[in-house]
Amino acid sequence: DDGINFYNTVTGEIDHSIATGVVKNVSKSGDGSTIIGFSSNNIYQISSNTHSLMATVNTGAEPLWFPQIGIANQDGSKAFVSLQNNKSAFVNFSTSSLNLISQTYTPFWVATSPDRSLVYSCQKRFTVLDFEQETVLGQLIQLSSFIGAISPNTNKAVVYSEEKFEGLFFYDLSDLSNI
Repeated sequence: DDGINFYNTVTGEIDHSIATGVVKNVSKSGDGSTIIGFSSNNIYQISSNTHSLMATVNTGAEPLWFPQIGIANQDGSKAFVSLQNNKSAFVNFSTSSLNLISQTYTPFWVATSPDRSLVYSCQKRFTVLDFEQETVLGQLIQLSSFIGAISPNTNKAVVYSEEKFEGLFFYDLSDLSNI
């Protein structure tokens, strides 16, 4: 309710605690050096090594969608978040800025490629984005989905649609201009 806790896996005790607002979700960077904490209006960048708060980015008039869905890039310098009002955004901690993306709607789930160079998001639009360039690389506007997974070789995905078709759908991502 009032911060991010680091638990000792042997004793179960809290080793470190960082005071933040209410954080509903966290994501560890690909290299493990950084933890990103997501709250309604703040995104927190925390060092995994020193257990210290490195940066906070306020989303201003663009609150995160509950349950504060987001994911960190490889080194924790950026995050991708699901916002309310049919938007998402890249969060850049070095510039404390948001790059709003309206083509994604409000993603119900997000994932990354194994090297964290790509972001996958979906609600009614299955979207592939470039973490570095902060751009949309490909999109399929078709089925809504509430959860999905990306294969380790990053050219296949499976999503579950419970709203309309109640089934699994498999995507070929080898050509992002034709998902």
